[in-house]
Parts: sequence; C-alpha cells; structure tokens
Amino acid sequence: KNAGRTALTVFGGVGIASVVRSTVGVMLEFNKAQADLAAISQRSAAELRVMTKDAKKLGETTQFSATQVTGLQTELSKLGFETDEIINSTSSILNFAAATGADLPSSAKLAGSALRAFGLDASEMERVVSTLGVATSRTALNVEFLETGLSTVAPVAKAFGFSIEDTTALLGQLADSGFDASSSATATRNIL
Repeated sequence: KNAGRTALTVFGGVGIASVVRSTVGVMLEFNKAQADLAAISQRSAAELRVMTKDAKKLGETTQFSATQVTGLQTELSKLGFETDEIINSTSSILNFAAATGADLPSSAKLAGSALRAFGLDASEMERVVSTLGVATSRTALNVEFLETGLSTVAPVAKAFGFSIEDTTALLGQLADSGFDASSSATATRNIL
C-alpha cells in the first residue's frame, strides 16, 4: 500500500512538474515574441497593450497560439502596417493560414506584401486572402510559389492596371502548365 502511494506521489509530482515546465516555456516563448514585436514595431506602450490583448484573445479562441499571432503582428509591422491595420487584418490572415496550412508569419508576409504591392487599403485584406486562398486550392499555386511569383510580377502588374485577381490567375495558369515560380513570374512580368 505504501509503495503504491509513494509511486503515485512520485509520478504525480513528475506530471505536475512537466505541466509547470511546459506552462513556463509557453509564457517565456510568448514574452520573447512580444519583446521582438516591441523592438521591431517601435509601437507605443498603449499600442503594444492593444496588440497583446488581441493576440491573447485570438490565442484563446482560434487554433493558433498567442505567440503565433504575435509572429503575424510582427510580420505586418515589418511591412509598415499601423496598429489598427494589423488588428483589422489579423482575422482574415488567420483564416487564410488555417485554410492553406501555412504558418502565420509566412501567411502574413504574403498577404501584407500582396496588399501593399497592389496599392490596396488594409480594409481589403479579406479580398486579398480570398484571392490567394482560391488560387492555392484551384491551381498548382502554393504559398511559396505565390511569395516568389507576386514579389516579381505584382509591381509591374499594378503599374499596367492588372488587379490582384488577374495577376494571380495568370500565375495560376502558368503554374498549371508546369512553370516554376521564378520562371512564371519573370515570364508574366516580361509579357506585361
């Protein structure tokens, strides 16, 4: 009897210690992500509080952790998004990442860069991620392909009046024909 109790106490203590270590690890990871966001974004303390509150809320209510949401916020900050633009864009990007299986920083970088490249307002983020999401599900395009392709062709496409939908469709047709990302983007840019 005493041996059984002792074993239960020891193994129960190990389990509790493991949970505590895991929780502390998550907190440290979140704090590091928040420190990175503060350093990169150069936001005021009030703006950082708003972003932290949003990250925590989304970390509790979505499949993504607060640390992952902070990574998304950091990527959008790097692209020059203002605090309100980040807050308003986050849900759309979360949905895009969930639908494509891409990580949040990559999804944020792609969506934010595409939005900026086509000169769109942050209020149109849903349109951007919907276009990108449909492209990845109905063509041979994937997130990596779109990152490479749009960074090459988007500025020229915008200059010639092509929309994000038109440009993504062109890249999709070339991807479906077997072109790689760099070749299709270069070919599309040269055609334009």
